Amino acid sequence: MTRTSPELRNIREIVRLERETRGNASLFDRIADWVSSFAGHPAFMITHLVWFSLWIAVNLLIAHPFDAPPFTLLTLVVSLEAIVLTAFVLRTQSRMSQQAERRADLDLQVNLLAEQELTAIIRVLCAIGERVGIDVARCDPRVEQFRAQTDVRAIAAELDSERAALEKRR
Repeated sequence: MTRTSPELRNIREIVRLERETRGNASLFDRIADWVSSFAGHPAFMITHLVWFSLWIAVNLLIAHPFDAPPFTLLTLVVSLEAIVLTAFVLRTQSRMSQQAERRADLDLQVNLLAEQELTAIIRVLCAIGERVGIDVARCDPRVEQFRAQTDVRAIAAELDSERAALEKRR
């Protein structure tokens, strides 16, 4: 039996969460992802360059063009394509933003739990140190600060205050 390292377990859990997120996507979301991915591919750009060039060349070279300059039909088709493509890309970006927000929430939750665990460990270590006669505050003056539970709301308020002060200086 081989043991799995904590890193490998974490990687597998992250992959599982990502797979679940992708698996829960609606048909429209999967189509939007595919269209957005295809539109970002160099083949998409090359195909359009060839298509536009041929369209313009044919309409300049034939006696009775089906879309004479200023190429109104081409403009209409390209505008409609841009509108539809924009909707697909925006939907994909919206889903990506939701995924990023979920990851950020998960990251905050894990960090808060880790902070609470570290506070508990510091308290136990301080109690042990005091029991055996070690002046823990003398070892590191920050110990008393770390023994206290972190006030997340106070930190958020301070962060907001610092950001506001920075914005005023700009």
